[in-house]
Amino acid sequence: PDSVSCRWMVRTGASLGEIGAAFGGVRFVGAQSATPDEYAFVTGYMTGRELSGRTAGMDVRARYRVLD
Repeated sequence: PDSVSCRWMVRTGASLGEIGAAFGGVRFVGAQSATPDEYAFVTGYMTGRELSGRTAGMDVRARYRVLD
């Protein structure tokens, strides 16, 4: 499963600067249960391994595959 390319929805406590440095452009989304210090965003297509590499050291609270 980690070698299949898809988009991901990520919830994180990382700063906007960390998110931008790791991903460049992402689409931010609202999450009703998000805390004030949390961001949710959808990535471009990448494998689970690539996502893990980009989020290494980041405060990732959840990650979900986006099924198109």
